[in-house]
Amino acid sequence: MLLELLLCLQFGEMSDVECDSKNLVQCPADLPMLKSLVCRNISGFNITAPKLSCLTICFTLRQGILPVNMDMKTIHSLHLDDYSTKDFIKELTRLGKQGTTLNVNHLKLGVDVKDDEISAFIDLLRMCPKLYRLDILLPWDVEATTIDFLLEHPKFNVAETCKTVHELHLFCMFSGSRGEMLLFKWLLTCFPMLKKLFVFQRTVFSSQTENRKKRKLLRFLRGSSKANIVYIIGRR
Repeated sequence: MLLELLLCLQFGEMSDVECDSKNLVQCPADLPMLKSLVCRNISGFNITAPKLSCLTICFTLRQGILPVNMDMKTIHSLHLDDYSTKDFIKELTRLGKQGTTLNVNHLKLGVDVKDDEISAFIDLLRMCPKLYRLDILLPWDVEATTIDFLLEHPKFNVAETCKTVHELHLFCMFSGSRGEMLLFKWLLTCFPMLKKLFVFQRTVFSSQTENRKKRKLLRFLRGSSKANIVYIIGRR
């Protein structure tokens, strides 16, 4: 692990890092060239990385992921594992940084439609006033009753203030259900200043079925947003 830290000094990136040793807190690591970090658990590190701008967090089922002294202000690109927004907010609370304004302009995460996950999602949006691009992995089974609940969510009006988001990338397995249509409506309402909307259809149907679903979705989206819409098949 110490060898990996030394390599970071030269190459500026570190991937798939995990460490449980609390002894490393007593051994500070200065990483002046580190710009990109992919980690699972680095709470045992005492690191200084003034140029760290891209952070990817792969969550595990344990508490303590980030170092207490980690400066989140330098992070411009933040990628979270699928449906782990709630855990990230809990981690910020543990570090005493909940509600801290972040400088993130590119955020990538999964969105579940459960109450606590949606609350965490909106809380994170509030912390990113400079957010320009948002990548969202959407759930595959969305019930219409759940989306009706979202539209009445007590924090919904907060999301409507996200006027800095100009580019939205949605990764979905669109089947044309009412729940999915309402979820798209909810997202478009959250981001009224969108200029570009990319929809990545992750499930490939027969040509006839795919064209029908594509026409249905594009017709709905173009009636709900003025953004330039791009529909791409077969990508995650």
